[in-house]
Amino acid sequence: MDNYRIVDLPGIDFLGRREPSAILTKQISSISSQFDKKEIMCECFGAAGWDMNFTDLLKTWKLLAVRGVNLPCLHLFAYSIEGQRKLDFPGYFSHQSVWWEKAKALTDEMSFINSTAIKGCETNDILVINPVNSLAGYCIGGQTSQTITIEYKQLLKELDHSQYLYDIGDEDVMQNFATVSNARNIGNCSYSYVVLPVMESIRQSTLDILTEFTKQGGKVLFIQKYPEYVDFERSEQLKEYLTQFENLPNKSITHARSLNLRKAFGFFGYKRKIKI
Repeated sequence: MDNYRIVDLPGIDFLGRREPSAILTKQISSISSQFDKKEIMCECFGAAGWDMNFTDLLKTWKLLAVRGVNLPCLHLFAYSIEGQRKLDFPGYFSHQSVWWEKAKALTDEMSFINSTAIKGCETNDILVINPVNSLAGYCIGGQTSQTITIEYKQLLKELDHSQYLYDIGDEDVMQNFATVSNARNIGNCSYSYVVLPVMESIRQSTLDILTEFTKQGGKVLFIQKYPEYVDFERSEQLKEYLTQFENLPNKSITHARSLNLRKAFGFFGYKRKIKI
């Protein structure tokens, strides 16, 4: 995620006609909010197929836009589709498409959505820690890495479906830019709740931040279990930090399911700012 921070115009690539991944879109929109980047580019509609239509494409773009993406890079303009070129992740936004002369209707609608969305400022007070550094210590495809990945995806999906507004926090970024005083900030954003997904290990810098965060009244929620290691080593500081949760309901541990999350956040007194 830190790479998004250092570029002027962060961007992603999203293929097909489907619901965008929460991990892909929330990572980049979180960094954009935290570091005041107004535009997020997405190369879109590649591999949507020669049978794609404006209704499907607009639906896909709306799903991207609601997650913070606001600048399309349309896939693609072809000078020629001779031979195998026509198989290069069609369809195309060029004169070979039968609807090319009417494409302005689609792009005008997308422009209206973008011009509206870019004026807003997303403020979320839940921060979900990205478990990628914990994943780095385990064999890709192994049981532990699969569990971490599956549970992380499930957590973000359930937060979305329960209409909780959240950002994702990267441990690399937090190490350099997170501050905890009267406010609990990463860059421009302030958070009152931190959620740790299934993670075997956290960084020492993350533990230090969480320690001060809870002292300042911040609420911490763990998914399924506590982390066991700090930088993949046993830590007395971590063990001592976790003792403060022993007397809380379920020891501040819950599962990545909508009902469980609602109960846990309800105990903390969290109220959603928007409910649809």
